[in-house]
Amino acid sequence: MALKVPLPSRQAHQTCHEPTTLRLGSHLDPAQNLPYLRHFGRLCIQADTPLEKQLSRWRHEVFTLLLSSKQAQHAHQQHSQAQAETITTLQQQVIAAEDKATLLDSRLLDRHVDLDLAHVRSRRAEEQLQQSCR
Repeated sequence: MALKVPLPSRQAHQTCHEPTTLRLGSHLDPAQNLPYLRHFGRLCIQADTPLEKQLSRWRHEVFTLLLSSKQAQHAHQQHSQAQAETITTLQQQVIAAEDKATLLDSRLLDRHVDLDLAHVRSRRAEEQLQQSCR
């Protein structure tokens, strides 16, 4: 004896799968999926036999998991983008700090040269003073 399982009508099957096919390719904000998920759940739970009800619940669960996956993917993408922006900003700050350090080192070197030149002039002036006093 073959087991006969009543199959849902083609229209009911399309009604349950239509939301899935419409939404999986969508790139909308995950927050917009919540009202749609509620509507999808109501469509699929209108089943007559226990097998159809179980199948509808499984479909609903799969759809829920797909949406959760999309939301996690979206959150990860936003986090990655924010991290990339932070890295870029920090790299620019490092470059600016290195440029400033180079400028300050150059100024310091100039000051040392000026100081050395002043010492040389001072010694020459002292030597000239000593020679003129003799």
